[in-house]
Amino acid sequence: MNITCAAARSGRNRIARRCTRPSTSTSRAIALDPEYALAHAGLADAYSALPITSDVPSRDVAPFAREAAAHAVRADPLLAEAHAAQGWQEFWFGWNWPAAEASLRHAIALDPNYANARRSLGHLLSNAERHSEALAEMARARELDPFSPLMHGLSAQTAYNARSFALAERHARQSIAIDSNFWAGYVNLGQALAGQGRFDDALIAIAEGYRLAGNAKGLTRRAFVLGRMGRTAEARQQLGELEQATRLVPPYEIAGGYAGLGDVDRAFAWLEKAYTARDVNLVFLLVDPKMDPLRADDRMQALLDRCGFTRR
Repeated sequence: MNITCAAARSGRNRIARRCTRPSTSTSRAIALDPEYALAHAGLADAYSALPITSDVPSRDVAPFAREAAAHAVRADPLLAEAHAAQGWQEFWFGWNWPAAEASLRHAIALDPNYANARRSLGHLLSNAERHSEALAEMARARELDPFSPLMHGLSAQTAYNARSFALAERHARQSIAIDSNFWAGYVNLGQALAGQGRFDDALIAIAEGYRLAGNAKGLTRRAFVLGRMGRTAEARQQLGELEQATRLVPPYEIAGGYAGLGDVDRAFAWLEKAYTARDVNLVFLLVDPKMDPLRADDRMQALLDRCGFTRR
C-alpha cells in the first residue's frame, strides 16, 4: 500500500487558511450577543481541536483559543462550559496542567453532569500518568454521554496510555460501532492493535482512519507500525515523504515514527522541533507508548522538565 500525503495536502491548506475565522453560526451568535459566553466557549474548543484534527500549527490558533476561553469566563463566571474551555486550552496550549485541572474541576463543581468536562479531566489525568483516576473519570463521562464516539475514542486513548491495550481496543471498537466514520476511532484501534503486536491488523485500521480524515496521524502511525514490523525501508520512505511537508505534519508525529524504527537520535531531533514549534502533541510525551524506546535516554527527562510535564 503506497500512501502519500498528497491527497490530504490541499484540504489541510484550506483549513490552515481559515483556521482563525469563526464558523458562520458562531460569528452570528457572537455578533448578536458579544457577551454570549457559551458561543465563546464553543469557539475556544473548536480552536483547540484544530492542531489535533487538522494539523494546523499550534502557534496559529493558541492566541484565539486563549482569548475565546477567557472571554467566556469573563462573560459568565458561573458557566461550566466556560471553565472547561479554559482548562482545555491550558492543557493543550498553556502546558499548565495544575491550572488546567483546577479549571476543569471547577467546571465539574458547577455542573457535575457536564460530560465534556469529565472527559477533558480524564484526558489530562491520563497524560499526567494518573491512570486509575483517569479511567474513573472517563467511565463517568461515558455514563453521562454513552452514545458519543468521542467519549469511547478518548477512553481508548486513556487505556492505551495506561498500557491496557486490550481495553483500548474494546473502547476503540465501540467508538466505531457508534459512528463508522469516526476517523480517530480507527487510529486509536490501530495503535491498540499495534500495542498487542497485531501489526497487520493495525495497518488496516490506520489506513481506514487516514482515508476518512486525511491528516498526518494516519501516515506517521503507519510509519511507526512498519518500523516495529521490521519493514525499515518502507517506514523510512514514508517518513522521508513527510519530512518534505513539515509545515503540514506535527513534528511530534514524525518523532514517533522514528521511535518505531529505534532511531533515537532522529526521534529526539524531531522532538526538539516539536518543542520549538510548541506542538500540542507533546502533551502525550510522558505516557505515549510509542515513545518508550526513548525513555532510557537522559534527553527524555530533560525535555519533560522543559515542557513542565511532571508525574504525581
